[in-house]
Amino acid sequence: QVKRHVELLAKRGVKKVGLLVEDSAAGVSTHDAMRRELPAAGLQIVSDQTFPIRVPDMTPFLRKMRSDGAEA
Repeated sequence: QVKRHVELLAKRGVKKVGLLVEDSAAGVSTHDAMRRELPAAGLQIVSDQTFPIRVPDMTPFLRKMRSDGAEA
């Protein structure tokens, strides 16, 4: 799944990526895979955040990603 997602981002011309994953085993697994695959495809990670599973509002995380320069 991560490989396909990275391929899509690269195909769309995205260069700067923000990672936003949940604080869980699945989130850690996805995070680790993305940290390997994104640079291998020439994409730069500009924001790297983890959110609690029961967070009521994602807005602060999304604002941070935008201010960090993430395109996707």
